Amino acid sequence: MEEQLVVLRASAQRLTATPVEELPRIAHFLASSVSSCKIALQASSNKSSENTLPVHKLKTRLSSLLHDKTVSGRFTAAVVIKAYVETASPHGPEWESWLRTLIGCLNKPDPWKVKKVFLSTIVRILLLCQHSPQLQREVSTPHLPAFITATLTIIRPSSRQSGSKTRTTTSPLLPSVFHCWSELLQYYGNTIRPFVSRIKPICLSVLSESGQASSLQDLAAQVLASLCRCSPKNAVQGEWDSAFRLLIKTAHDTLDLVFRGVREDRAPADLASSRPSIRHNYSQPPLTETHDPAGLLPWKGIRDGTQRVINLFRWMEKMVHCSSQPATVPIGELVDLLTRVFSVIIPDVKKYLPRLNAEVGKEEREELWSSLPELHVAGLRFSTSLTLVFGQVLFSTFSTLSNQVLDLFLAEKWHANIRLQSYVFWTTLIQTSPFACTQVDRQTFNNLCKSCCLDLGGLISQQDQNQQANDNALRTTAATAGSKSSQTSSLSLDSNQRRQRSRSALSQAAEELLATLLEQTPATVFSAQARTELDRTAILLNDQRALYASVLNPPATRPASPSKH
Repeated sequence: MEEQLVVLRASAQRLTATPVEELPRIAHFLASSVSSCKIALQASSNKSSENTLPVHKLKTRLSSLLHDKTVSGRFTAAVVIKAYVETASPHGPEWESWLRTLIGCLNKPDPWKVKKVFLSTIVRILLLCQHSPQLQREVSTPHLPAFITATLTIIRPSSRQSGSKTRTTTSPLLPSVFHCWSELLQYYGNTIRPFVSRIKPICLSVLSESGQASSLQDLAAQVLASLCRCSPKNAVQGEWDSAFRLLIKTAHDTLDLVFRGVREDRAPADLASSRPSIRHNYSQPPLTETHDPAGLLPWKGIRDGTQRVINLFRWMEKMVHCSSQPATVPIGELVDLLTRVFSVIIPDVKKYLPRLNAEVGKEEREELWSSLPELHVAGLRFSTSLTLVFGQVLFSTFSTLSNQVLDLFLAEKWHANIRLQSYVFWTTLIQTSPFACTQVDRQTFNNLCKSCCLDLGGLISQQDQNQQANDNALRTTAATAGSKSSQTSSLSLDSNQRRQRSRSALSQAAEELLATLLEQTPATVFSAQARTELDRTAILLNDQRALYASVLNPPATRPASPSKH
């Protein structure tokens, strides 16, 4: 306790004595110091406590800096206030004052990186308030509308005249604001409800543009999925259900245009079969002239159409994860959509030749072939999410979905991202239902296992090279004098760290699948060659988890040949 009081006094003194323009350099240190004084800060709520004075001095200085005319003062105050509210006991009046001032700071002409700190501190205060009904009444509810209004103002795109053209630049604060909205929508849906009509078009415009960063589109999809929480309590489930089915319909409508160059062989679900047939204009690329049923902007060309379906998958994935109430998920329609996406694959003379639409030109078909892997990756990612969320509920669809994924893998395993997402899907599926792999074609499944081992072969050779380089370094340093002997262990450690960093996402997914196959898959599924390859790879990798699993789950015994007497 005494030590923490000393730290608090020192922090308050440094905040006061240090010139304001130099405070940003020590802001992180001051925040860490305040965070380490949890006992003293929480005890200060007792007015008879002896540490009231240093805490009062600290809070007074923070309030003064927050009203400072310089950016340095406001920035430092926001950083330390965030640490303070996360550590000290809640106190309505001072939190309300800080929150009101921070929201006002968003309207000042400060650099956008400083405003990101303001946003982070504001959201932290609002989220901490939701644990206390009193703080919600006194702090969050009165000021949340002003905060949403301020965020809508600061993310307006800026326009710049370049010759005869006007260029519009997206606000660099847009990702941070999206993140703030998605966090707050979990707890303050009713308060944010009046702003839905202004928030939704912004998110839809981001999700409609194929040139936007995928991370930004993920955030936009997260906000759109969370907007269902703004509905009245008795209408949330109905709105979620109708929105989800609308996304499925929009995806099918888009695929009707994107896949028009292929004669699809499929038995559509009721939702798909009820759609009216489209009269295509083959003299121009596939396009839409109006907003689609989901509210997204028109698109033109195979590339944009494919990206539209990918973004619809992204949106549906966020909706599946964000539903906070029981909801009716149309599993059959989702599997039908995924089956349709996985059924159209790149032609191969030896394996697969689709029925082509002669009215569609060669250029459009080739553009479709080049876009398919990215679309299939999105479908695999969505399939993994469904398996994670619903688990055994999907048991009746495991056979259909898993065989589709295996056929897709066999056709497009040359694409690294297809292999990556296939490994992730199968790892998730086997961990959910180990016997799911007994419902698939054994030969194709064993080909998947062998491909997993091949992808880990590069990691094995890389480990061998690192080990050889490490051994050479050890021999070199061992020959030096005693003072340099300490470098031996550091070289070995650095080598191991480099090896960990150099592992690609594909290698990590393959390594996880290797261990999962040996741990949970019935031994009778593997052919003798595939099981030998799995065990060999585990030994060469020195993967302890896979090695233990191999011992505990031995290969299936083959029937012995009759003995001769």
